[in-house]
Amino acid sequence: MFQKNKLKILQVVPVLAYGGVEKIVVNYYNHLNHDEYEFDFISHGKSSPYVEQLKSDGCNIYEVETIGALGYIGYKKQVAKIIDINKYDVIHIHIGHITGIYAKVFRDLGAKKIICHAHTTKCVNTKHRVFMPVFRWFANNYSDHRLSCSIMAGDFCFGKRKYELLNNAIDYRKFENVGEGDVNSLKCELGLQTTPFVIGHIGHFSKPKNHPYVVKIIEKYHSVYPNAKFVLVGDGPDRQIIEKEIQGKSLEDFVIFTGIRQDIPVFMKMFDVFILPSLHEGLPVVSIEAQSSGTDCILSDKIDFSLDIGLRLTHFLPLKKSCDEWINMIESIRKQGRKSIDSLRIHKALVDSGYDVAATAEHLEQIYRRIVEDNENGV
Repeated sequence: MFQKNKLKILQVVPVLAYGGVEKIVVNYYNHLNHDEYEFDFISHGKSSPYVEQLKSDGCNIYEVETIGALGYIGYKKQVAKIIDINKYDVIHIHIGHITGIYAKVFRDLGAKKIICHAHTTKCVNTKHRVFMPVFRWFANNYSDHRLSCSIMAGDFCFGKRKYELLNNAIDYRKFENVGEGDVNSLKCELGLQTTPFVIGHIGHFSKPKNHPYVVKIIEKYHSVYPNAKFVLVGDGPDRQIIEKEIQGKSLEDFVIFTGIRQDIPVFMKMFDVFILPSLHEGLPVVSIEAQSSGTDCILSDKIDFSLDIGLRLTHFLPLKKSCDEWINMIESIRKQGRKSIDSLRIHKALVDSGYDVAATAEHLEQIYRRIVEDNENGV
């Protein structure tokens, strides 16, 4: 009988910030039994203030430079100086399309078991595209287990090799408990008390999120229904560029930039429609959060259709230059009004679709235990 000892897991993430992959990993951590699992984190960049909660729980946060900045040998030396890799039962890596390169580093440093986790469907660095077969080879040959947030991401990162799906799940309780008073307070804060229709977007201001297309939608929809306002939540390297573009089109009175926020469930409930015209995604958890709030989502058809949890709230549209289909869909949703969906029905849809964090955290526990047991059995 396998004895459940406390397992030490090292999570290797791009950067511990409020969104994206890191948010998902922390969400899982919060739903694991901390008497049985201990997480530490490697973060490639300056971590956000919310990591204080992780530190107070006993997690170690190691902020390091990337392989791109230091090169393979330099990165390996950096990690070796600050971390004893041998003390971890599992190294769980979430570094996009080059996750396999990082896996090679940790294998060289003596890692017992390595998980490569796919979260993307495209090379962010276009120069890397020609090397993708090599990156796949590294991921497949230096990992002991392969996970993916979606079929599209798994096929992209691992090719024909076998992998296991682990959905990007959410804690529904945070969305179920948002009340009308919470929404009204947020509207007052943002000056939206009398705004009849609010269109929202949440995402990192970077190329994959396709903010220039968001600007096109704002400009065109404003000419159709000028009483609406757009709320853009998030931060990133392209934020100032997008703000200047909005100002250049004299649309600043109709667009609110909030920066990074922690009260995402309230925003999702406040939005009358959520838009996500991404150029590529692994599986965007924000789309699951929007559906959990009963909010209609208009999504790029470049995003994995499996994120639809079956509530008829998702609308996948192509990215055409005119964006007329997006405008027409937004206007159709406005005229129809917000759908009334019972919270029990939403929760059941989440569970049935595999996006409820309580169930998926159990799945992750089973994966960790299985990998460690295989290691002890010499597999």
